[in-house]
Amino acid sequence: MQLGRKFGVFKLLRLLHRYVGLAIALFIILAALTGSLLAFMPELEKLTAPRLYSSEATSPRLSFADYASAAENIDSRVLVRSVSFAEQGRVIVGVMAKNNPATGELFLLGFSQMLLDPTDGTLLGVRTHGSLSEGWHNIMPFIYQLHYSLILGAPGWWLMGIVAVIWTIDCFTGLLITLPLRAKRRTPRRSFMSRWAKAWKIKTGSSFARFNFDLHRALSLWLWLVLLVFAWSSVYMNLWGSFYLHATRQVMEFHPPWYHLADREPSDRQPPISWQAAQTYADDAMQALAQREQIEIIQPNALAYVRSYGAYRYRAQSSRDLSAKHVRTEVYVDAVTGEPIFHYLPTGQYAGNTVSSWLHVLHRARIWGVWYQIFVSLLGVFLVVISVSGVLVWWKKRA
Repeated sequence: MQLGRKFGVFKLLRLLHRYVGLAIALFIILAALTGSLLAFMPELEKLTAPRLYSSEATSPRLSFADYASAAENIDSRVLVRSVSFAEQGRVIVGVMAKNNPATGELFLLGFSQMLLDPTDGTLLGVRTHGSLSEGWHNIMPFIYQLHYSLILGAPGWWLMGIVAVIWTIDCFTGLLITLPLRAKRRTPRRSFMSRWAKAWKIKTGSSFARFNFDLHRALSLWLWLVLLVFAWSSVYMNLWGSFYLHATRQVMEFHPPWYHLADREPSDRQPPISWQAAQTYADDAMQALAQREQIEIIQPNALAYVRSYGAYRYRAQSSRDLSAKHVRTEVYVDAVTGEPIFHYLPTGQYAGNTVSSWLHVLHRARIWGVWYQIFVSLLGVFLVVISVSGVLVWWKKRA
């Protein structure tokens, strides 16, 4: 494809790229800087919150129900909503407040998570996830919320999701305007690739303005495919139940839990069946799924009471998961009857599920070990350079 020198579309795309890029630059820089840190979130969590980890880096020795019971015995004001084995060295118990029988109002807990020792279920500490006012131990959850929602809650998730959609479109706009212009008739003909090669290079010994422009264009081209993956995966991470869902279902079969379970009636705040019963029902459903799909169940990962779906969600690492650090093999059982109602396989079942799983693990650097974590962290730095150089290009044009 070649764009004519006087072709109006080319000028429109160039202006669109310039001003759209300028509008989202600050959001991209913030996401890139925080994302560089989040690539090493598990490691940085242990560094910044050591007291919330067991001194023995052991796997959980008790059941989900045992840890749920331990948490409720430690603080009688809490109802357990989730138990997670996802992190080595601690069990994360999500909690919500019970009703105070004396007043009829909810107890004021002051925390949303209880961190338990995986060896015996004793309390390591409590925290409200992401609340920096509680201290340094919440710095990484704070950065996580800053990255995805600007610490604005639902409006922030939508805002960053919209920025991600714009970024995705801008990836294509930026690519198009690097394509070579149509050569003048009186100039010797050169191949398309030989003329486009200039855009991939940084001219040395030039002015700062020229160097900055070349840096912005060349770095964007060399990293274009990776940037597109991270832009679209950002759409998935923030607009998973709206824009991403409908766009994906237009081109491939996609069966996410939130789409199939959204019409279920919410259940009571108090879980209708015990955690022990829920664990038994969920484990039976997972074993039945493993036999039916011919997959291997490797280890349990999390059990949660999803009140909005009237269900318990059980996650276990299976041979269909892309990584032990990103477990998404799930079964959902009815919170009242224990009957299986839905299952989700991250790969090998539906194309949309598989693509979404890859987007998730690539974005969060939960695959391929430390070298990929380093790459994602450096990518954040490169993205800052691209964004800042783009702003400088605009400033030069404005001047």
